[in-house]
Amino acid sequence: MKTVINVYQLLTILGAAFCVLFLMQFIQLDKLRLKKRLYLYFVIIFSFYLFLYELLISFEIWEFAEYGVFLYYPLLFVIYPLFYLYTRRLLISSVRFSFKVWRFHVVIPLLVFILTIIIYNILPVTTRKSILFLSYALNFQTPIILFFQVTLFIFYYAQFFVYFFLMIKLASLSKNLFEEKNYFAKWIYAFLTAAFLYEGLLVFSTIFVPGENYLALEQSFSLAFVLFAGFIGFNQWLIQLKIKIENFSSPKGNNELNKNSHNLLTSNAKQEIKNEIEKFIKEKKIFKDPQLKIESFAKRMHIPLKKLSKVINELYGTNFHGFINSLRIEEAKSIILRSPVKSSVEDIFLEVGFLSRSTFNRAFKSNTGITPREFQAKFHKSA
Repeated sequence: MKTVINVYQLLTILGAAFCVLFLMQFIQLDKLRLKKRLYLYFVIIFSFYLFLYELLISFEIWEFAEYGVFLYYPLLFVIYPLFYLYTRRLLISSVRFSFKVWRFHVVIPLLVFILTIIIYNILPVTTRKSILFLSYALNFQTPIILFFQVTLFIFYYAQFFVYFFLMIKLASLSKNLFEEKNYFAKWIYAFLTAAFLYEGLLVFSTIFVPGENYLALEQSFSLAFVLFAGFIGFNQWLIQLKIKIENFSSPKGNNELNKNSHNLLTSNAKQEIKNEIEKFIKEKKIFKDPQLKIESFAKRMHIPLKKLSKVINELYGTNFHGFINSLRIEEAKSIILRSPVKSSVEDIFLEVGFLSRSTFNRAFKSNTGITPREFQAKFHKSA
């Protein structure tokens, strides 16, 4: 029994630690903008609070836990609304963080907050500890506690199904804006599948798993949920890039967006797509792979081949092969500039992704107007 409790505490500590780690990493990542990720910040911060509160309960630090109970239960009801608002913000960039946007989403959390205060004050002082942490398993100690627990259960799953269908509507909206099979809709359906499994496993473990084992299992699900949120945060820039490419390359999306002039893809937005594509390629250094093809790149980006080809042709005025070669030449120029005066520059073709020296020299001259050796001599002469 003690081992199970320790496992639960360990999972709780890990959950809180990952929340702190994700917050620190989000702040440090320049490619993630706070205003576009604000809802996700709240998800992580509130999750940290929930883990911290449960840690106090697990170590029986009742004095502090008693003050935290008034926020603990309401915060359980803000995670799905925040995920919905975050996803909606990704799809519809014109939606801002404002009272008008989230006022309807705080109704149930506010009701739970009021109900928690009322129940806490109704309970005798000697039994108030029983409200500090309620699992899914029904507690028949007192009618008041049972009423509170059943009410929370009904509110929670009613809210879950409401947001489940709201997320499905977002997926349908993305199909209307872009194409029937698009990345954003797939991403939403993946999230909904994970959320449904998460809640289903919680209910299943409540019925079939003994109490203390259940706590450890429940906490492992919560930890997995936080890891998922962190993964989304780390990859948000890539998700947004794919959405922009869907927008840019889909005739269906362009026709729909033409109805709203403020949503038109401006030259600045096109430049942003270019920057993000180049950032992805340069960070991964995938252009150094001499066998790199547009098919494998499209698969890695989870973007249809024709769509990616169209975007590159329109943004760069060349095909994928020419685009990758230009990045290879930029890398070669950088290496040459860092090389000693008399070092050989012809042998760097393999390092930057070319299969032969002649192809490298030809591409270099086509890109710069001079050969690699002439470029080196010109640079060192000017230096």
